[in-house]
Amino acid sequence: MKDGVKHTIRRVPPPTLHEMWPQDIVELKEGKNVDWEAGEDFTVRHINPHHPNTIQLENDDGATTFVAYYDLELKEAVGPRDGQSPKDTPQNNRYLTWP
Repeated sequence: MKDGVKHTIRRVPPPTLHEMWPQDIVELKEGKNVDWEAGEDFTVRHINPHHPNTIQLENDDGATTFVAYYDLELKEAVGPRDGQSPKDTPQNNRYLTWP
């Protein structure tokens, strides 16, 4: 309450500062420990809409961890973007074009 008037504060999540989506393959730039070493590739498991710049990764054993987006580099876009599969984009279908 301010000056006897109730004010409503609308909380919005921060803007997304990366191009990664679930199912994408990413490379870890900054290692965390022996299980999560720098230079290895991992799969993006989940991105929380309330904290879009913290990404949950999954390794080959099924273990997960949370990493900030700036410690990752997108290696391969696998997940669908805006309802379109990356396999349907022109850059991924170059073999279908005539020379």
